[in-house]
Amino acid sequence: MSITQGDGKSLTGCSAIRKGPLMKISYLASMLMLSSPVQAVEVESCEAWSAKARTYAAWRLEGMSIAEAMQQTIGNRSRGLLLQAYQLQIPDDFQAQYETISAFADGIYEQCQLAEQKGED
Repeated sequence: MSITQGDGKSLTGCSAIRKGPLMKISYLASMLMLSSPVQAVEVESCEAWSAKARTYAAWRLEGMSIAEAMQQTIGNRSRGLLLQAYQLQIPDDFQAQYETISAFADGIYEQCQLAEQKGED
């Protein structure tokens, strides 16, 4: 492996990897992981589940078949959430659709928060 620097010098082997863009990305990712407090991870977890709920409900609204949605969903808990989303009654009115999807995602967020609080007790 060889990388040419801006000054015309060429880096090879490990030197190229240590000073290349991959190393910078790896370093930034490590710093972000180390700087995140545990509490933020729990909140992000509930936000992630809420986002999944919103996505799955949108798939339902867009008419994606449940078989195709299942192929794109990994994990038993995620598939359970997907099945919940596919049980939603989607209204014809755009505003009502938005409210239905938001209420579903908000409900999943609240359930997640309650489950985490019970886990802390």
